[in-house]
Amino acid sequence: MGQREEVIDLRDGAVSPAERTAFVLAGGATRGAIQVGMLRALTDRGIAPDVVVGTSVGAMNGAVFVADATPDGIDHLDDLWGLARTTRIFPIAPRSIVGNLRERRGYLFPNHGIRDWIETHLSHDRLEDFPIPLHVVATEVGTGRAVMLSRGDALTALLASTAIPGVFPPVSVDGTLLYDGGVSADVPLPQALELSPTTVFVLSTMADQAPRPNAWMLLDRVFGRPGDKQEIPPHPDVTVHRLPAPPFAGNPYSFRESRRLTDEAHALAHAHLDRLDDVPAASLG
Repeated sequence: MGQREEVIDLRDGAVSPAERTAFVLAGGATRGAIQVGMLRALTDRGIAPDVVVGTSVGAMNGAVFVADATPDGIDHLDDLWGLARTTRIFPIAPRSIVGNLRERRGYLFPNHGIRDWIETHLSHDRLEDFPIPLHVVATEVGTGRAVMLSRGDALTALLASTAIPGVFPPVSVDGTLLYDGGVSADVPLPQALELSPTTVFVLSTMADQAPRPNAWMLLDRVFGRPGDKQEIPPHPDVTVHRLPAPPFAGNPYSFRESRRLTDEAHALAHAHLDRLDDVPAASLG
């Protein structure tokens, strides 16, 4: 995996125009468990993507999903969330944290914990090798520009997309420093629309009803993540379905509520898809 990487912009045309259905997986730290339930509901219905665009934890979920977009693959992704531990992803070592602060490195934790977790469950070395095209969104340090990685080393791309500013170090991709895609495109819908889909399913991790402000929402903002749901503007030539997310007002860096979030998101997604089945196709949007 030591090859030099390419920073691929969406306009480079890495995706065939024949790809019409896109899954868009938002960021959201441990709220990403919500997407497991959504993916299971979509798979239950036989709804499959031609392309997947993911940011941060959404990119990680997307990488596991596109490797095996079947019920068995969803079971595997579900198992991974059941095994995830905060101490593994965010290794709290007071001496290391103090050293990082003293030396003004700009981050609290090294990324070896999340690197090991990603690498253990990554089935393909390069993004272009996945059976369903996967596009990973990160943010260019300094400019704040959203960058999509469509080819190159998959582990490096995922590390860049999940490099939460102030928490993990930025990642160099072909000489460009990148960090968490949630800073520039937490819901990478604009990037997905550049691929000319006709139908998009947005797998958000934020509930329609925003929780009351609390310390955890402040922590999201401090580390560069949005505190409320990104609005989805109308797109007359594209049918956009935003699957509903269950409420969550807890610690976005704890995995304790993963099972609840997955199960509730699965039920909500099925109910939402039931309503879509009852609406004439011409009126969807």
